[in-house]
Amino acid sequence: MKRPTIEQAQAWLTDRVMEWPGIAGTMIGECGGEPCIKVLVQSPSDDLRERIPEQFEGYAVQMQVAGKTRTLDQG
Repeated sequence: MKRPTIEQAQAWLTDRVMEWPGIAGTMIGECGGEPCIKVLVQSPSDDLRERIPEQFEGYAVQMQVAGKTRTLDQG
């Protein structure tokens, strides 16, 4: 079976993790010189460290602290 693109893997992982408390989003980044998926968290916790996989669909996954996030009001 063909490996999905990193964009596909990111979309699939995003669908899974966005319902978890403390998750701010995901992005494609670089880990050790290779493309990876970063899961942005408001604050690191042991629960999130245990739940976020180290690999997903063949790509490395890394937790990154994004801090508190908010939406922009459109006026």
